[in-house]
Amino acid sequence: MRFVPRHLIVAIALPASLTWPAAKQAVATSGWVSFGPEGGKVLALAVDPAMPSTIYAGTGGGNVFKSTDSGATWTRTGLIAPEVHAIAIDPITPTTLYAGVGSLDYTGGVYKSTDGGVTWLSSSHGMAAQMVDGLVVDPSNPNILYSGDLYGGGAWKSTNGGSNWVAINDGLTNKSVTDMVIDPVSPATVYAGTGQGVFKSTDSGATWVSVHTGFTGSVNNLAIDPSNPQVLYAGSTSRAYKTIDAGASWHRSGLENRYVMGLSVDPANSQTVYAGTISGVAKSADAGATWSISNGSLFNYPDFPVLATESATAFAGTEAAGVYRTLDGGASWGEANDGLAATWATSVAIDLSTPGTVYAGTWGSGGFKTTDGGLTWSKLRGGLPEGVLALSVDPLAPETVYAGSEEDGVYKTTDGGAHWVHTGPDGFGVYSVASDPLNPETVWLGALSVTRKSVDGARHWGPGGLSYAFASFLDFEIDPTDSNTVFACSGSYLGVSKTTNGGGTWKTLRNGFGGTTTCFDLAIAPSDHLVVYDGTQLGFFKTTDGGAHWSKLNNLYVTAVVVDPTDPDTAWAAIYPGVSKTTDGGFTWEPMNDGLGNFHVTSLALAPDRSRLYAATSGGGVFSFDQP
Repeated sequence: MRFVPRHLIVAIALPASLTWPAAKQAVATSGWVSFGPEGGKVLALAVDPAMPSTIYAGTGGGNVFKSTDSGATWTRTGLIAPEVHAIAIDPITPTTLYAGVGSLDYTGGVYKSTDGGVTWLSSSHGMAAQMVDGLVVDPSNPNILYSGDLYGGGAWKSTNGGSNWVAINDGLTNKSVTDMVIDPVSPATVYAGTGQGVFKSTDSGATWVSVHTGFTGSVNNLAIDPSNPQVLYAGSTSRAYKTIDAGASWHRSGLENRYVMGLSVDPANSQTVYAGTISGVAKSADAGATWSISNGSLFNYPDFPVLATESATAFAGTEAAGVYRTLDGGASWGEANDGLAATWATSVAIDLSTPGTVYAGTWGSGGFKTTDGGLTWSKLRGGLPEGVLALSVDPLAPETVYAGSEEDGVYKTTDGGAHWVHTGPDGFGVYSVASDPLNPETVWLGALSVTRKSVDGARHWGPGGLSYAFASFLDFEIDPTDSNTVFACSGSYLGVSKTTNGGGTWKTLRNGFGGTTTCFDLAIAPSDHLVVYDGTQLGFFKTTDGGAHWSKLNNLYVTAVVVDPTDPDTAWAAIYPGVSKTTDGGFTWEPMNDGLGNFHVTSLALAPDRSRLYAATSGGGVFSFDQP
């Protein structure tokens, strides 16, 4: 249906020979499963110091993925949390690891696993943090941990393995902590990067002093030379900095006018330093004196933190393309995402003539297609942009698909996604797109403040007749018996609107809503066109007379809905968090979230034979659920 409104980490050497896994096999399950699309936002990487073939990746979807074969394959661990911004591993008992989490919308903290990521428990008692962006373990005493809060909570310390935390902000005049590193030789010395330079503690965090002479601006990240901890590097919004005297003074270290989002020193060769920047991966072979940018296929993906363990082989976590790997010291990069399904899926649409063919749009990762019901996915290239917010498959000619882009109108394919052409309108971020089931040459689009309509298969666009300042038009539902009757869903004051003359005039529907209600998604019952469901932030609404009157079914937060093609009383809804089903017209709902985790579902689609339900999620790709 519709869309509701990058960090480099270089890590780990692979073995000299690597056998890639056989193709995935279908798995019998009674719950949700996800095989992709693979990739997504990777914010943290960490390496098991005792078993360097074991890697952990923290994602924007709030998961930690684990690889035990140097990144050849990944599995999702048991963590369900907000965005994972940091991972730290106990150097003495590496099956114990910590994840720093948080976001603008959810309170942050630390989670702990003692079984290599299989299970996790909150480990944040005493901590008041919004986003844990720095997390380190004392190498001499792994019961001691330090963490920092990006959003002003300052620095925190635990002396009992994360069971309890206390604030350690004496002298820390800027409490926006972006990163933390610890001196491996003298672990009482800890550094904190902040919004106003670097601070240093030499008494295990009891007190802090500013050590940013020569440094200008905020710190994005820190890296310490493990072989000579007098040497540190710091990344800022405009360049890299270096100190050779433990922070007493800093000097510029290249990457001028680049936003440096990650730094790491190769522990096997301290002359080699990696940097993640807004425009790709940078590498220095002379301890930061000079740099070369090695973009390769990473050019389109901003990169954040970096972590290196050997000079030739490394991994990069990106904003939207998952994990990349280099085998030649950064000269070239290739995807290493098998099993790492962390894409931010915005939309999902089904080929009604071939139910195993499904399309998915993502934020930042482009469009994807599966022809085996979601078991494997292939990326749609051929001119389709990276931001796809909405999809619609022509019901009569399913090789024709329309994609609403994040920034530049609608794209169209007539060969099942192999090639795409931009059809306009220019400069629009398109939140919804819908083709008429009776006359697929008629296509509607919803954008910010405006709607548009095409009557010639998106070759030309005219006004849709409905506009409202700053309204996001998130969905169109076209009456399956009358092309002139269309419902529009607006994430603003308008709520639900209806036209009965093809967009000539529109009426805002109010009766039964009890005031203004933001609409996220609409669904017309295919077997009874007078029955329409409306998902909103204030509850679930339903009409049985084509919109003249509405009744409120519950007070839940509903972001997506789909109706059984033969039974108007059976429907599925994304009720945050998760998905629920009704068989009595919406009066009662049964959650069906086994395997889905805590993901926010952005879109739902049902196979025409009702055998499989698909859910697009924010940070977990597309999940499927086989109906009994």
